[in-house]
Amino acid sequence: MNRESLSQFGPAAAVRIHSLGEEYQPPANLLSDLSPEQALEVPPGSPYSIADVLAHVVFWQELWLALIEGREGPRPAEGKNADWPRVTPEEWGPLFEQFVSGQELAWSLAETGEAELSRLLESGFTVGEQILRLTQHNNYHFGQVALLRQMLGLWPTAAGDDAWEESLHA
Repeated sequence: MNRESLSQFGPAAAVRIHSLGEEYQPPANLLSDLSPEQALEVPPGSPYSIADVLAHVVFWQELWLALIEGREGPRPAEGKNADWPRVTPEEWGPLFEQFVSGQELAWSLAETGEAELSRLLESGFTVGEQILRLTQHNNYHFGQVALLRQMLGLWPTAAGDDAWEESLHA
């Protein structure tokens, strides 16, 4: 996402739309009703599970929030796909909670004043731009989570009300 695109949309609005899901299921709804076994299942034809996607989202969310707050963030493991950490069934619940906590922090950071949102970070982005990057990244991957749920037959969510209950090509 380029700087011009980032400046067209305010961070607080972006986080609000992402968190509350105006036109789609909010991320928390896509995750909260899944058992660890469901979250870790890899559907046929997919390279990853919902848990894999969430671990990737949390890795980058934590890294970018740490950058904004000036603290040490997570370090990727060595090798290919290092920013896609493996998840065990025992880690699913804490991973979900970590995601939700990160979203709450992003929301509070997005609602800070213009001086803080304009602060330039080591990444070369401002705080506001970094929050927008985080939100855009999360939105991309939560589209994948919705599709994975459908592939696994876990649609609609417990919160319901999306119309994609049947295949368009049945």
